Amino acid sequence: MKNKNEFPEFVGKTVKRIAGYNDEDWHSITIDFTDSTSLSFRMAPYMTMKAERYRVKNGDVVVRSIRKYPPITENRK
Repeated sequence: MKNKNEFPEFVGKTVKRIAGYNDEDWHSITIDFTDSTSLSFRMAPYMTMKAERYRVKNGDVVVRSIRKYPPITENRK
């Protein structure tokens, strides 16, 4: 992946909640931590987010998919 970003300052933090938002004017994934900090990814409009839980080996090699979640599509008025 040529556009890979890592966020080492969040390693070891305990996750409190993960939420995906895909409304007409707001598209984001927010990860809230138990220390009252958050990491938010805001995305361009008109997209569908797909989430997948998977097991990794050696840091970044997908070994097997554990669960695929339903797509989060934009709520257009």
